[in-house]
Amino acid sequence: MTDDGLQIIGRPLNGQYHPPDGCPPSAPGLTPCSGQSRDRKQYPVQQLTNAEAAALHRALTEAEAELLAFRVPVEQAAAELLRQEGRVTTVLHALDSFVAARRLGNAHERQATVRDEHRKDGAEDRRHRPRWVRVCLIPTVLAAAAYDTAFFSRVFLKFVNAAASPRNPIFYFSLIPGVVLATALLAAGHLVARAALRGRYHTERRPERIRFRARLRAFFTRKPPVPETRSSQEDLPWPQWWPAVAFATLVLATLGIWAVNRARNAPPGVSLDTPPGAVALLLLLLSLSAIAVTVIHHNPFADRAATVGHELDLAERSRDELVADSTEAITQYAMAAHDAQRLLDEIVGRAQAHLDHAWIGILHERDTHGRAGEVAPRFVSQPDASSRTTFIGIEEPRPRLTVLNATRDVLRRCDVADARARHKAALLALRGQVRAASHAGPPDDGAPAN
Repeated sequence: MTDDGLQIIGRPLNGQYHPPDGCPPSAPGLTPCSGQSRDRKQYPVQQLTNAEAAALHRALTEAEAELLAFRVPVEQAAAELLRQEGRVTTVLHALDSFVAARRLGNAHERQATVRDEHRKDGAEDRRHRPRWVRVCLIPTVLAAAAYDTAFFSRVFLKFVNAAASPRNPIFYFSLIPGVVLATALLAAGHLVARAALRGRYHTERRPERIRFRARLRAFFTRKPPVPETRSSQEDLPWPQWWPAVAFATLVLATLGIWAVNRARNAPPGVSLDTPPGAVALLLLLLSLSAIAVTVIHHNPFADRAATVGHELDLAERSRDELVADSTEAITQYAMAAHDAQRLLDEIVGRAQAHLDHAWIGILHERDTHGRAGEVAPRFVSQPDASSRTTFIGIEEPRPRLTVLNATRDVLRRCDVADARARHKAALLALRGQVRAASHAGPPDDGAPAN
């Protein structure tokens, strides 16, 4: 305490020293504190001083530098969004084409048609094919063909007086009759099987049946036999036995003749305890077995059911793949749009934060000197990101967002909701095709030919 009554506050012994703050330039009667003698006047709260405008412009420069620093991530987000948009367009186009082609609906209709046709078959389903026939068909035919091929090759080489050596080109020509014979066995079996199947199932579907006793009575009474009639046009064609039986008889007669020759012309020093006829019958049985297995294996109903089932499996597999790909593509598309929007919002927020910090300093400065009044201007209730202002009636500089315009245009053009609507409509259409398959008739393309 001095003599004139002034109290001198010194530096605390155990505390940090803080120099006194400068007085406001406009503080009355305290000009020596500020070191300035200019008279500062009051100004409206909606106006900016040079220092305040400089602070805002400095914040604007920092905000634009922040925007430029994020140029690469913004461009990458736009490129990823465009790539996902193209992927969604491609996948949805494929899904719409699949729906328009009605592959799934037609496959289910064929499956329902086959199921309805055999609904009354009972225990002996016409689509049934013994498993052992499928396993034994190829080995039986190959075994019979290999045996006959070896025999005919030896006969041919003996006829042309050539050696049975793989180095001799004639040896390979001698194998041709055996290969042709195997094909003939398959052809004969197929013809006989088709005629037998058509005759059997046509007889089953016929409402009237002429038995052998009726035919015999008609022969002795000299009365015309009752003609056969078909129940409907959906029956199998009339069986044609004569080409099948004639061809099979020719093949079997040829094999029988050569079987007798093989039994008679036994190698020197080999004695047969059985008659040649029995040996010929055994050799002929090999060819008959191949034809019999082919006849049993022939079942166009099973082939058609298998074909329809395979088409349905392919259609459902394609449906599942398209649905999974489109769902994933739309999800990635939505995530890319969300990430791009989140990145833009974050960048704009970081840029605006520089202006907000500048305003915080300006408001503190105004509260200190009091030349703009004691009450701050009113805030803008819901500022727009594109033309944001903090206070009503005060124009503040805004950062140039040209760096973000390209990504904003991409976001404005993309429509995730439309992609989801198209995807949902396609799924509903597929579900409607499956649901309507049980009520629809058979497709127009018909069943595969036998």
